Amino acid sequence: MTEKHELLEETGSTEAPAGEETAPAQATAGRRLLTAILLLAVVAICALGIFNRDLWTPDEPRVAAIALEMSRSGNLAIPKLAGQPFVEKPPLYFIAAAGLVRGLGPQLGNTGAARCTSLIFALLTLLAFFLLARRLGGKGFALTGTVILGTMAGFVENFHWIRVDTALTFFVVAALFCFAEAYLGGRRRMLPAAGLAVGCAFLSKGPIGPVLIAIPWAGLLAIGLWQRRKDGAKDLFLLRWHLYAGIIFFLLAGGWMLLLRLAGGPELWHEWFWVNQVGRLNGTATGLGHLRPGKPWYYLVTMVLHTLPWLPLVLVWFG
Repeated sequence: MTEKHELLEETGSTEAPAGEETAPAQATAGRRLLTAILLLAVVAICALGIFNRDLWTPDEPRVAAIALEMSRSGNLAIPKLAGQPFVEKPPLYFIAAAGLVRGLGPQLGNTGAARCTSLIFALLTLLAFFLLARRLGGKGFALTGTVILGTMAGFVENFHWIRVDTALTFFVVAALFCFAEAYLGGRRRMLPAAGLAVGCAFLSKGPIGPVLIAIPWAGLLAIGLWQRRKDGAKDLFLLRWHLYAGIIFFLLAGGWMLLLRLAGGPELWHEWFWVNQVGRLNGTATGLGHLRPGKPWYYLVTMVLHTLPWLPLVLVWFG
């Protein structure tokens, strides 16, 4: 080794001996290969079984039928089932599924094309999650988290259904990514995009979308305010850009609610807002939602089951 270094000094070469670079280079290449394999495995899991099975009850036949009817009628404002308004959920997922049915139905079949909607939202959710996690904890943290999320039982199960929750999940994560970029990354122009994502979360499943975003958004906002105070900033905290975000959200959410009220009439509005939204929230809607007598721990048990097999690791990480 000494002779090699002396030879390098005499010849004026600045390159290290080939053997000394081989190990780190091989380790880096190995990590990249492993990362690529894991990510491809996650994508394969998301796509596995999407196109080779029939509709699963209870949700898929109903949602697929709404999307199919919307693709044929061209009426994108009010979801309909068997010719009658069906407004348990706003129309965004049905619109996306209807577009794929019209575009890909002849090649994949109507069922496969509709289920492809959830596949697309699964991949978009993983991408948004990766970008959010990278902002919060770095690239390695983001890659590990993405692989864990993409192989959780609940993620795999829910994103294999024709179900509006897939759209809701994506837009919730996308909104949080935009807020994180604005507050932690100094990219204030991401706030209008956040308003768009919050509006789309509302159009996916109603008020529950903004509610799910509100708590982590408040945490990100508090961190951003603290950082600005630490840096000695005196101006109002991105007030103009928050206003833009609010306008976009209210145009989307308010515009569809106004359209529903005008086109559907007061009875349809009452069914959507008071029965399906308020009733689900306070448990007064009979037969709707999961807050039912005898099931006080429904969501807690579901969360435990859906985070398997990674729940022990997640608990250790929190600890």
